[in-house]
Amino acid sequence: MTREETAQSLKISLSTLWHWSKKGILPSYGIGNRVYYKRSEIENSLIRINSIRFNPFLCCFLGFYVGILLLVI
Repeated sequence: MTREETAQSLKISLSTLWHWSKKGILPSYGIGNRVYYKRSEIENSLIRINSIRFNPFLCCFLGFYVGILLLVI
Protein backbone atom coordinates (compact mmCIF):
# COMPACT_ATOMS: atom_id res chain seq x y z
CA MET A 1 0.00 0.00 0.00
CA THR A 2 1.21 3.54 -0.65
CA ARG A 3 1.69 6.12 2.09
CA GLU A 4 -1.54 7.85 1.15
CA GLU A 5 -3.54 4.62 1.09
CA THR A 6 -2.11 3.54 4.43
CA ALA A 7 -2.75 6.89 6.13
CA GLN A 8 -6.28 7.00 4.76
CA SER A 9 -7.09 3.45 5.88
CA LEU A 10 -5.72 4.14 9.40
CA LYS A 11 -7.36 7.60 9.50
CA ILE A 12 -4.09 9.27 10.46
CA SER A 13 -2.03 12.04 8.90
CA LEU A 14 1.01 11.42 6.73
CA SER A 15 3.22 12.94 9.41
CA THR A 16 1.88 10.48 12.01
CA LEU A 17 2.52 7.65 9.59
CA TRP A 18 6.08 8.90 9.11
CA HIS A 19 6.63 9.05 12.89
CA TRP A 20 5.25 5.53 13.35
CA SER A 21 7.56 4.26 10.62
CA LYS A 22 10.56 6.04 12.12
CA LYS A 23 9.85 4.61 15.59
CA GLY A 24 9.43 1.10 14.17
CA ILE A 25 5.75 0.87 15.09
CA LEU A 26 4.84 0.30 11.46
CA PRO A 27 7.47 -1.21 9.14
CA SER A 28 7.88 0.49 5.77
CA TYR A 29 9.67 -0.50 2.58
CA GLY A 30 11.37 1.88 0.20
CA ILE A 31 11.46 1.12 -3.50
CA GLY A 32 13.24 3.84 -5.40
CA ASN A 33 12.04 7.09 -3.89
CA ARG A 34 8.65 5.67 -2.86
CA VAL A 35 7.54 4.15 0.45
CA TYR A 36 5.18 1.19 0.73
CA TYR A 37 3.52 -0.72 3.56
CA LYS A 38 2.37 -4.34 3.71
CA ARG A 39 -1.30 -4.73 4.58
CA SER A 40 -0.56 -7.77 6.79
CA GLU A 41 2.04 -5.83 8.79
CA ILE A 42 -0.36 -2.91 9.21
CA GLU A 43 -2.96 -5.29 10.68
CA ASN A 44 -0.37 -6.95 12.96
CA SER A 45 0.87 -3.56 14.18
CA LEU A 46 -2.68 -2.47 15.02
CA ILE A 47 -3.29 -5.69 16.95
CA ARG A 48 -0.05 -5.16 18.89
CA ILE A 49 -0.87 -1.48 19.62
CA ASN A 50 -4.39 -2.32 20.81
CA SER A 51 -3.20 -5.18 23.02
CA ILE A 52 -0.76 -2.82 24.76
CA ARG A 53 -3.29 0.00 25.04
CA PHE A 54 -6.04 -2.19 26.51
CA ASN A 55 -3.87 -4.41 28.70
CA PRO A 56 -5.46 -4.22 32.21
CA PHE A 57 -2.13 -4.71 33.99
CA LEU A 58 -0.48 -1.95 31.98
CA CYS A 59 -3.44 0.39 32.51
CA CYS A 60 -3.36 -0.26 36.28
CA PHE A 61 0.39 0.28 36.39
CA LEU A 62 0.15 3.54 34.44
CA GLY A 63 -2.76 4.72 36.59
CA PHE A 64 -0.73 3.98 39.73
CA TYR A 65 2.27 5.79 38.29
CA VAL A 66 0.22 8.87 37.39
CA GLY A 67 -1.34 8.83 40.88
CA ILE A 68 2.09 8.87 42.49
CA LEU A 69 3.20 11.74 40.27
CA LEU A 70 0.15 13.73 41.30
CA LEU A 71 0.94 13.12 44.99
CA VAL A 72 4.53 14.26 44.52
CA ILE A 73 3.50 17.42 42.70
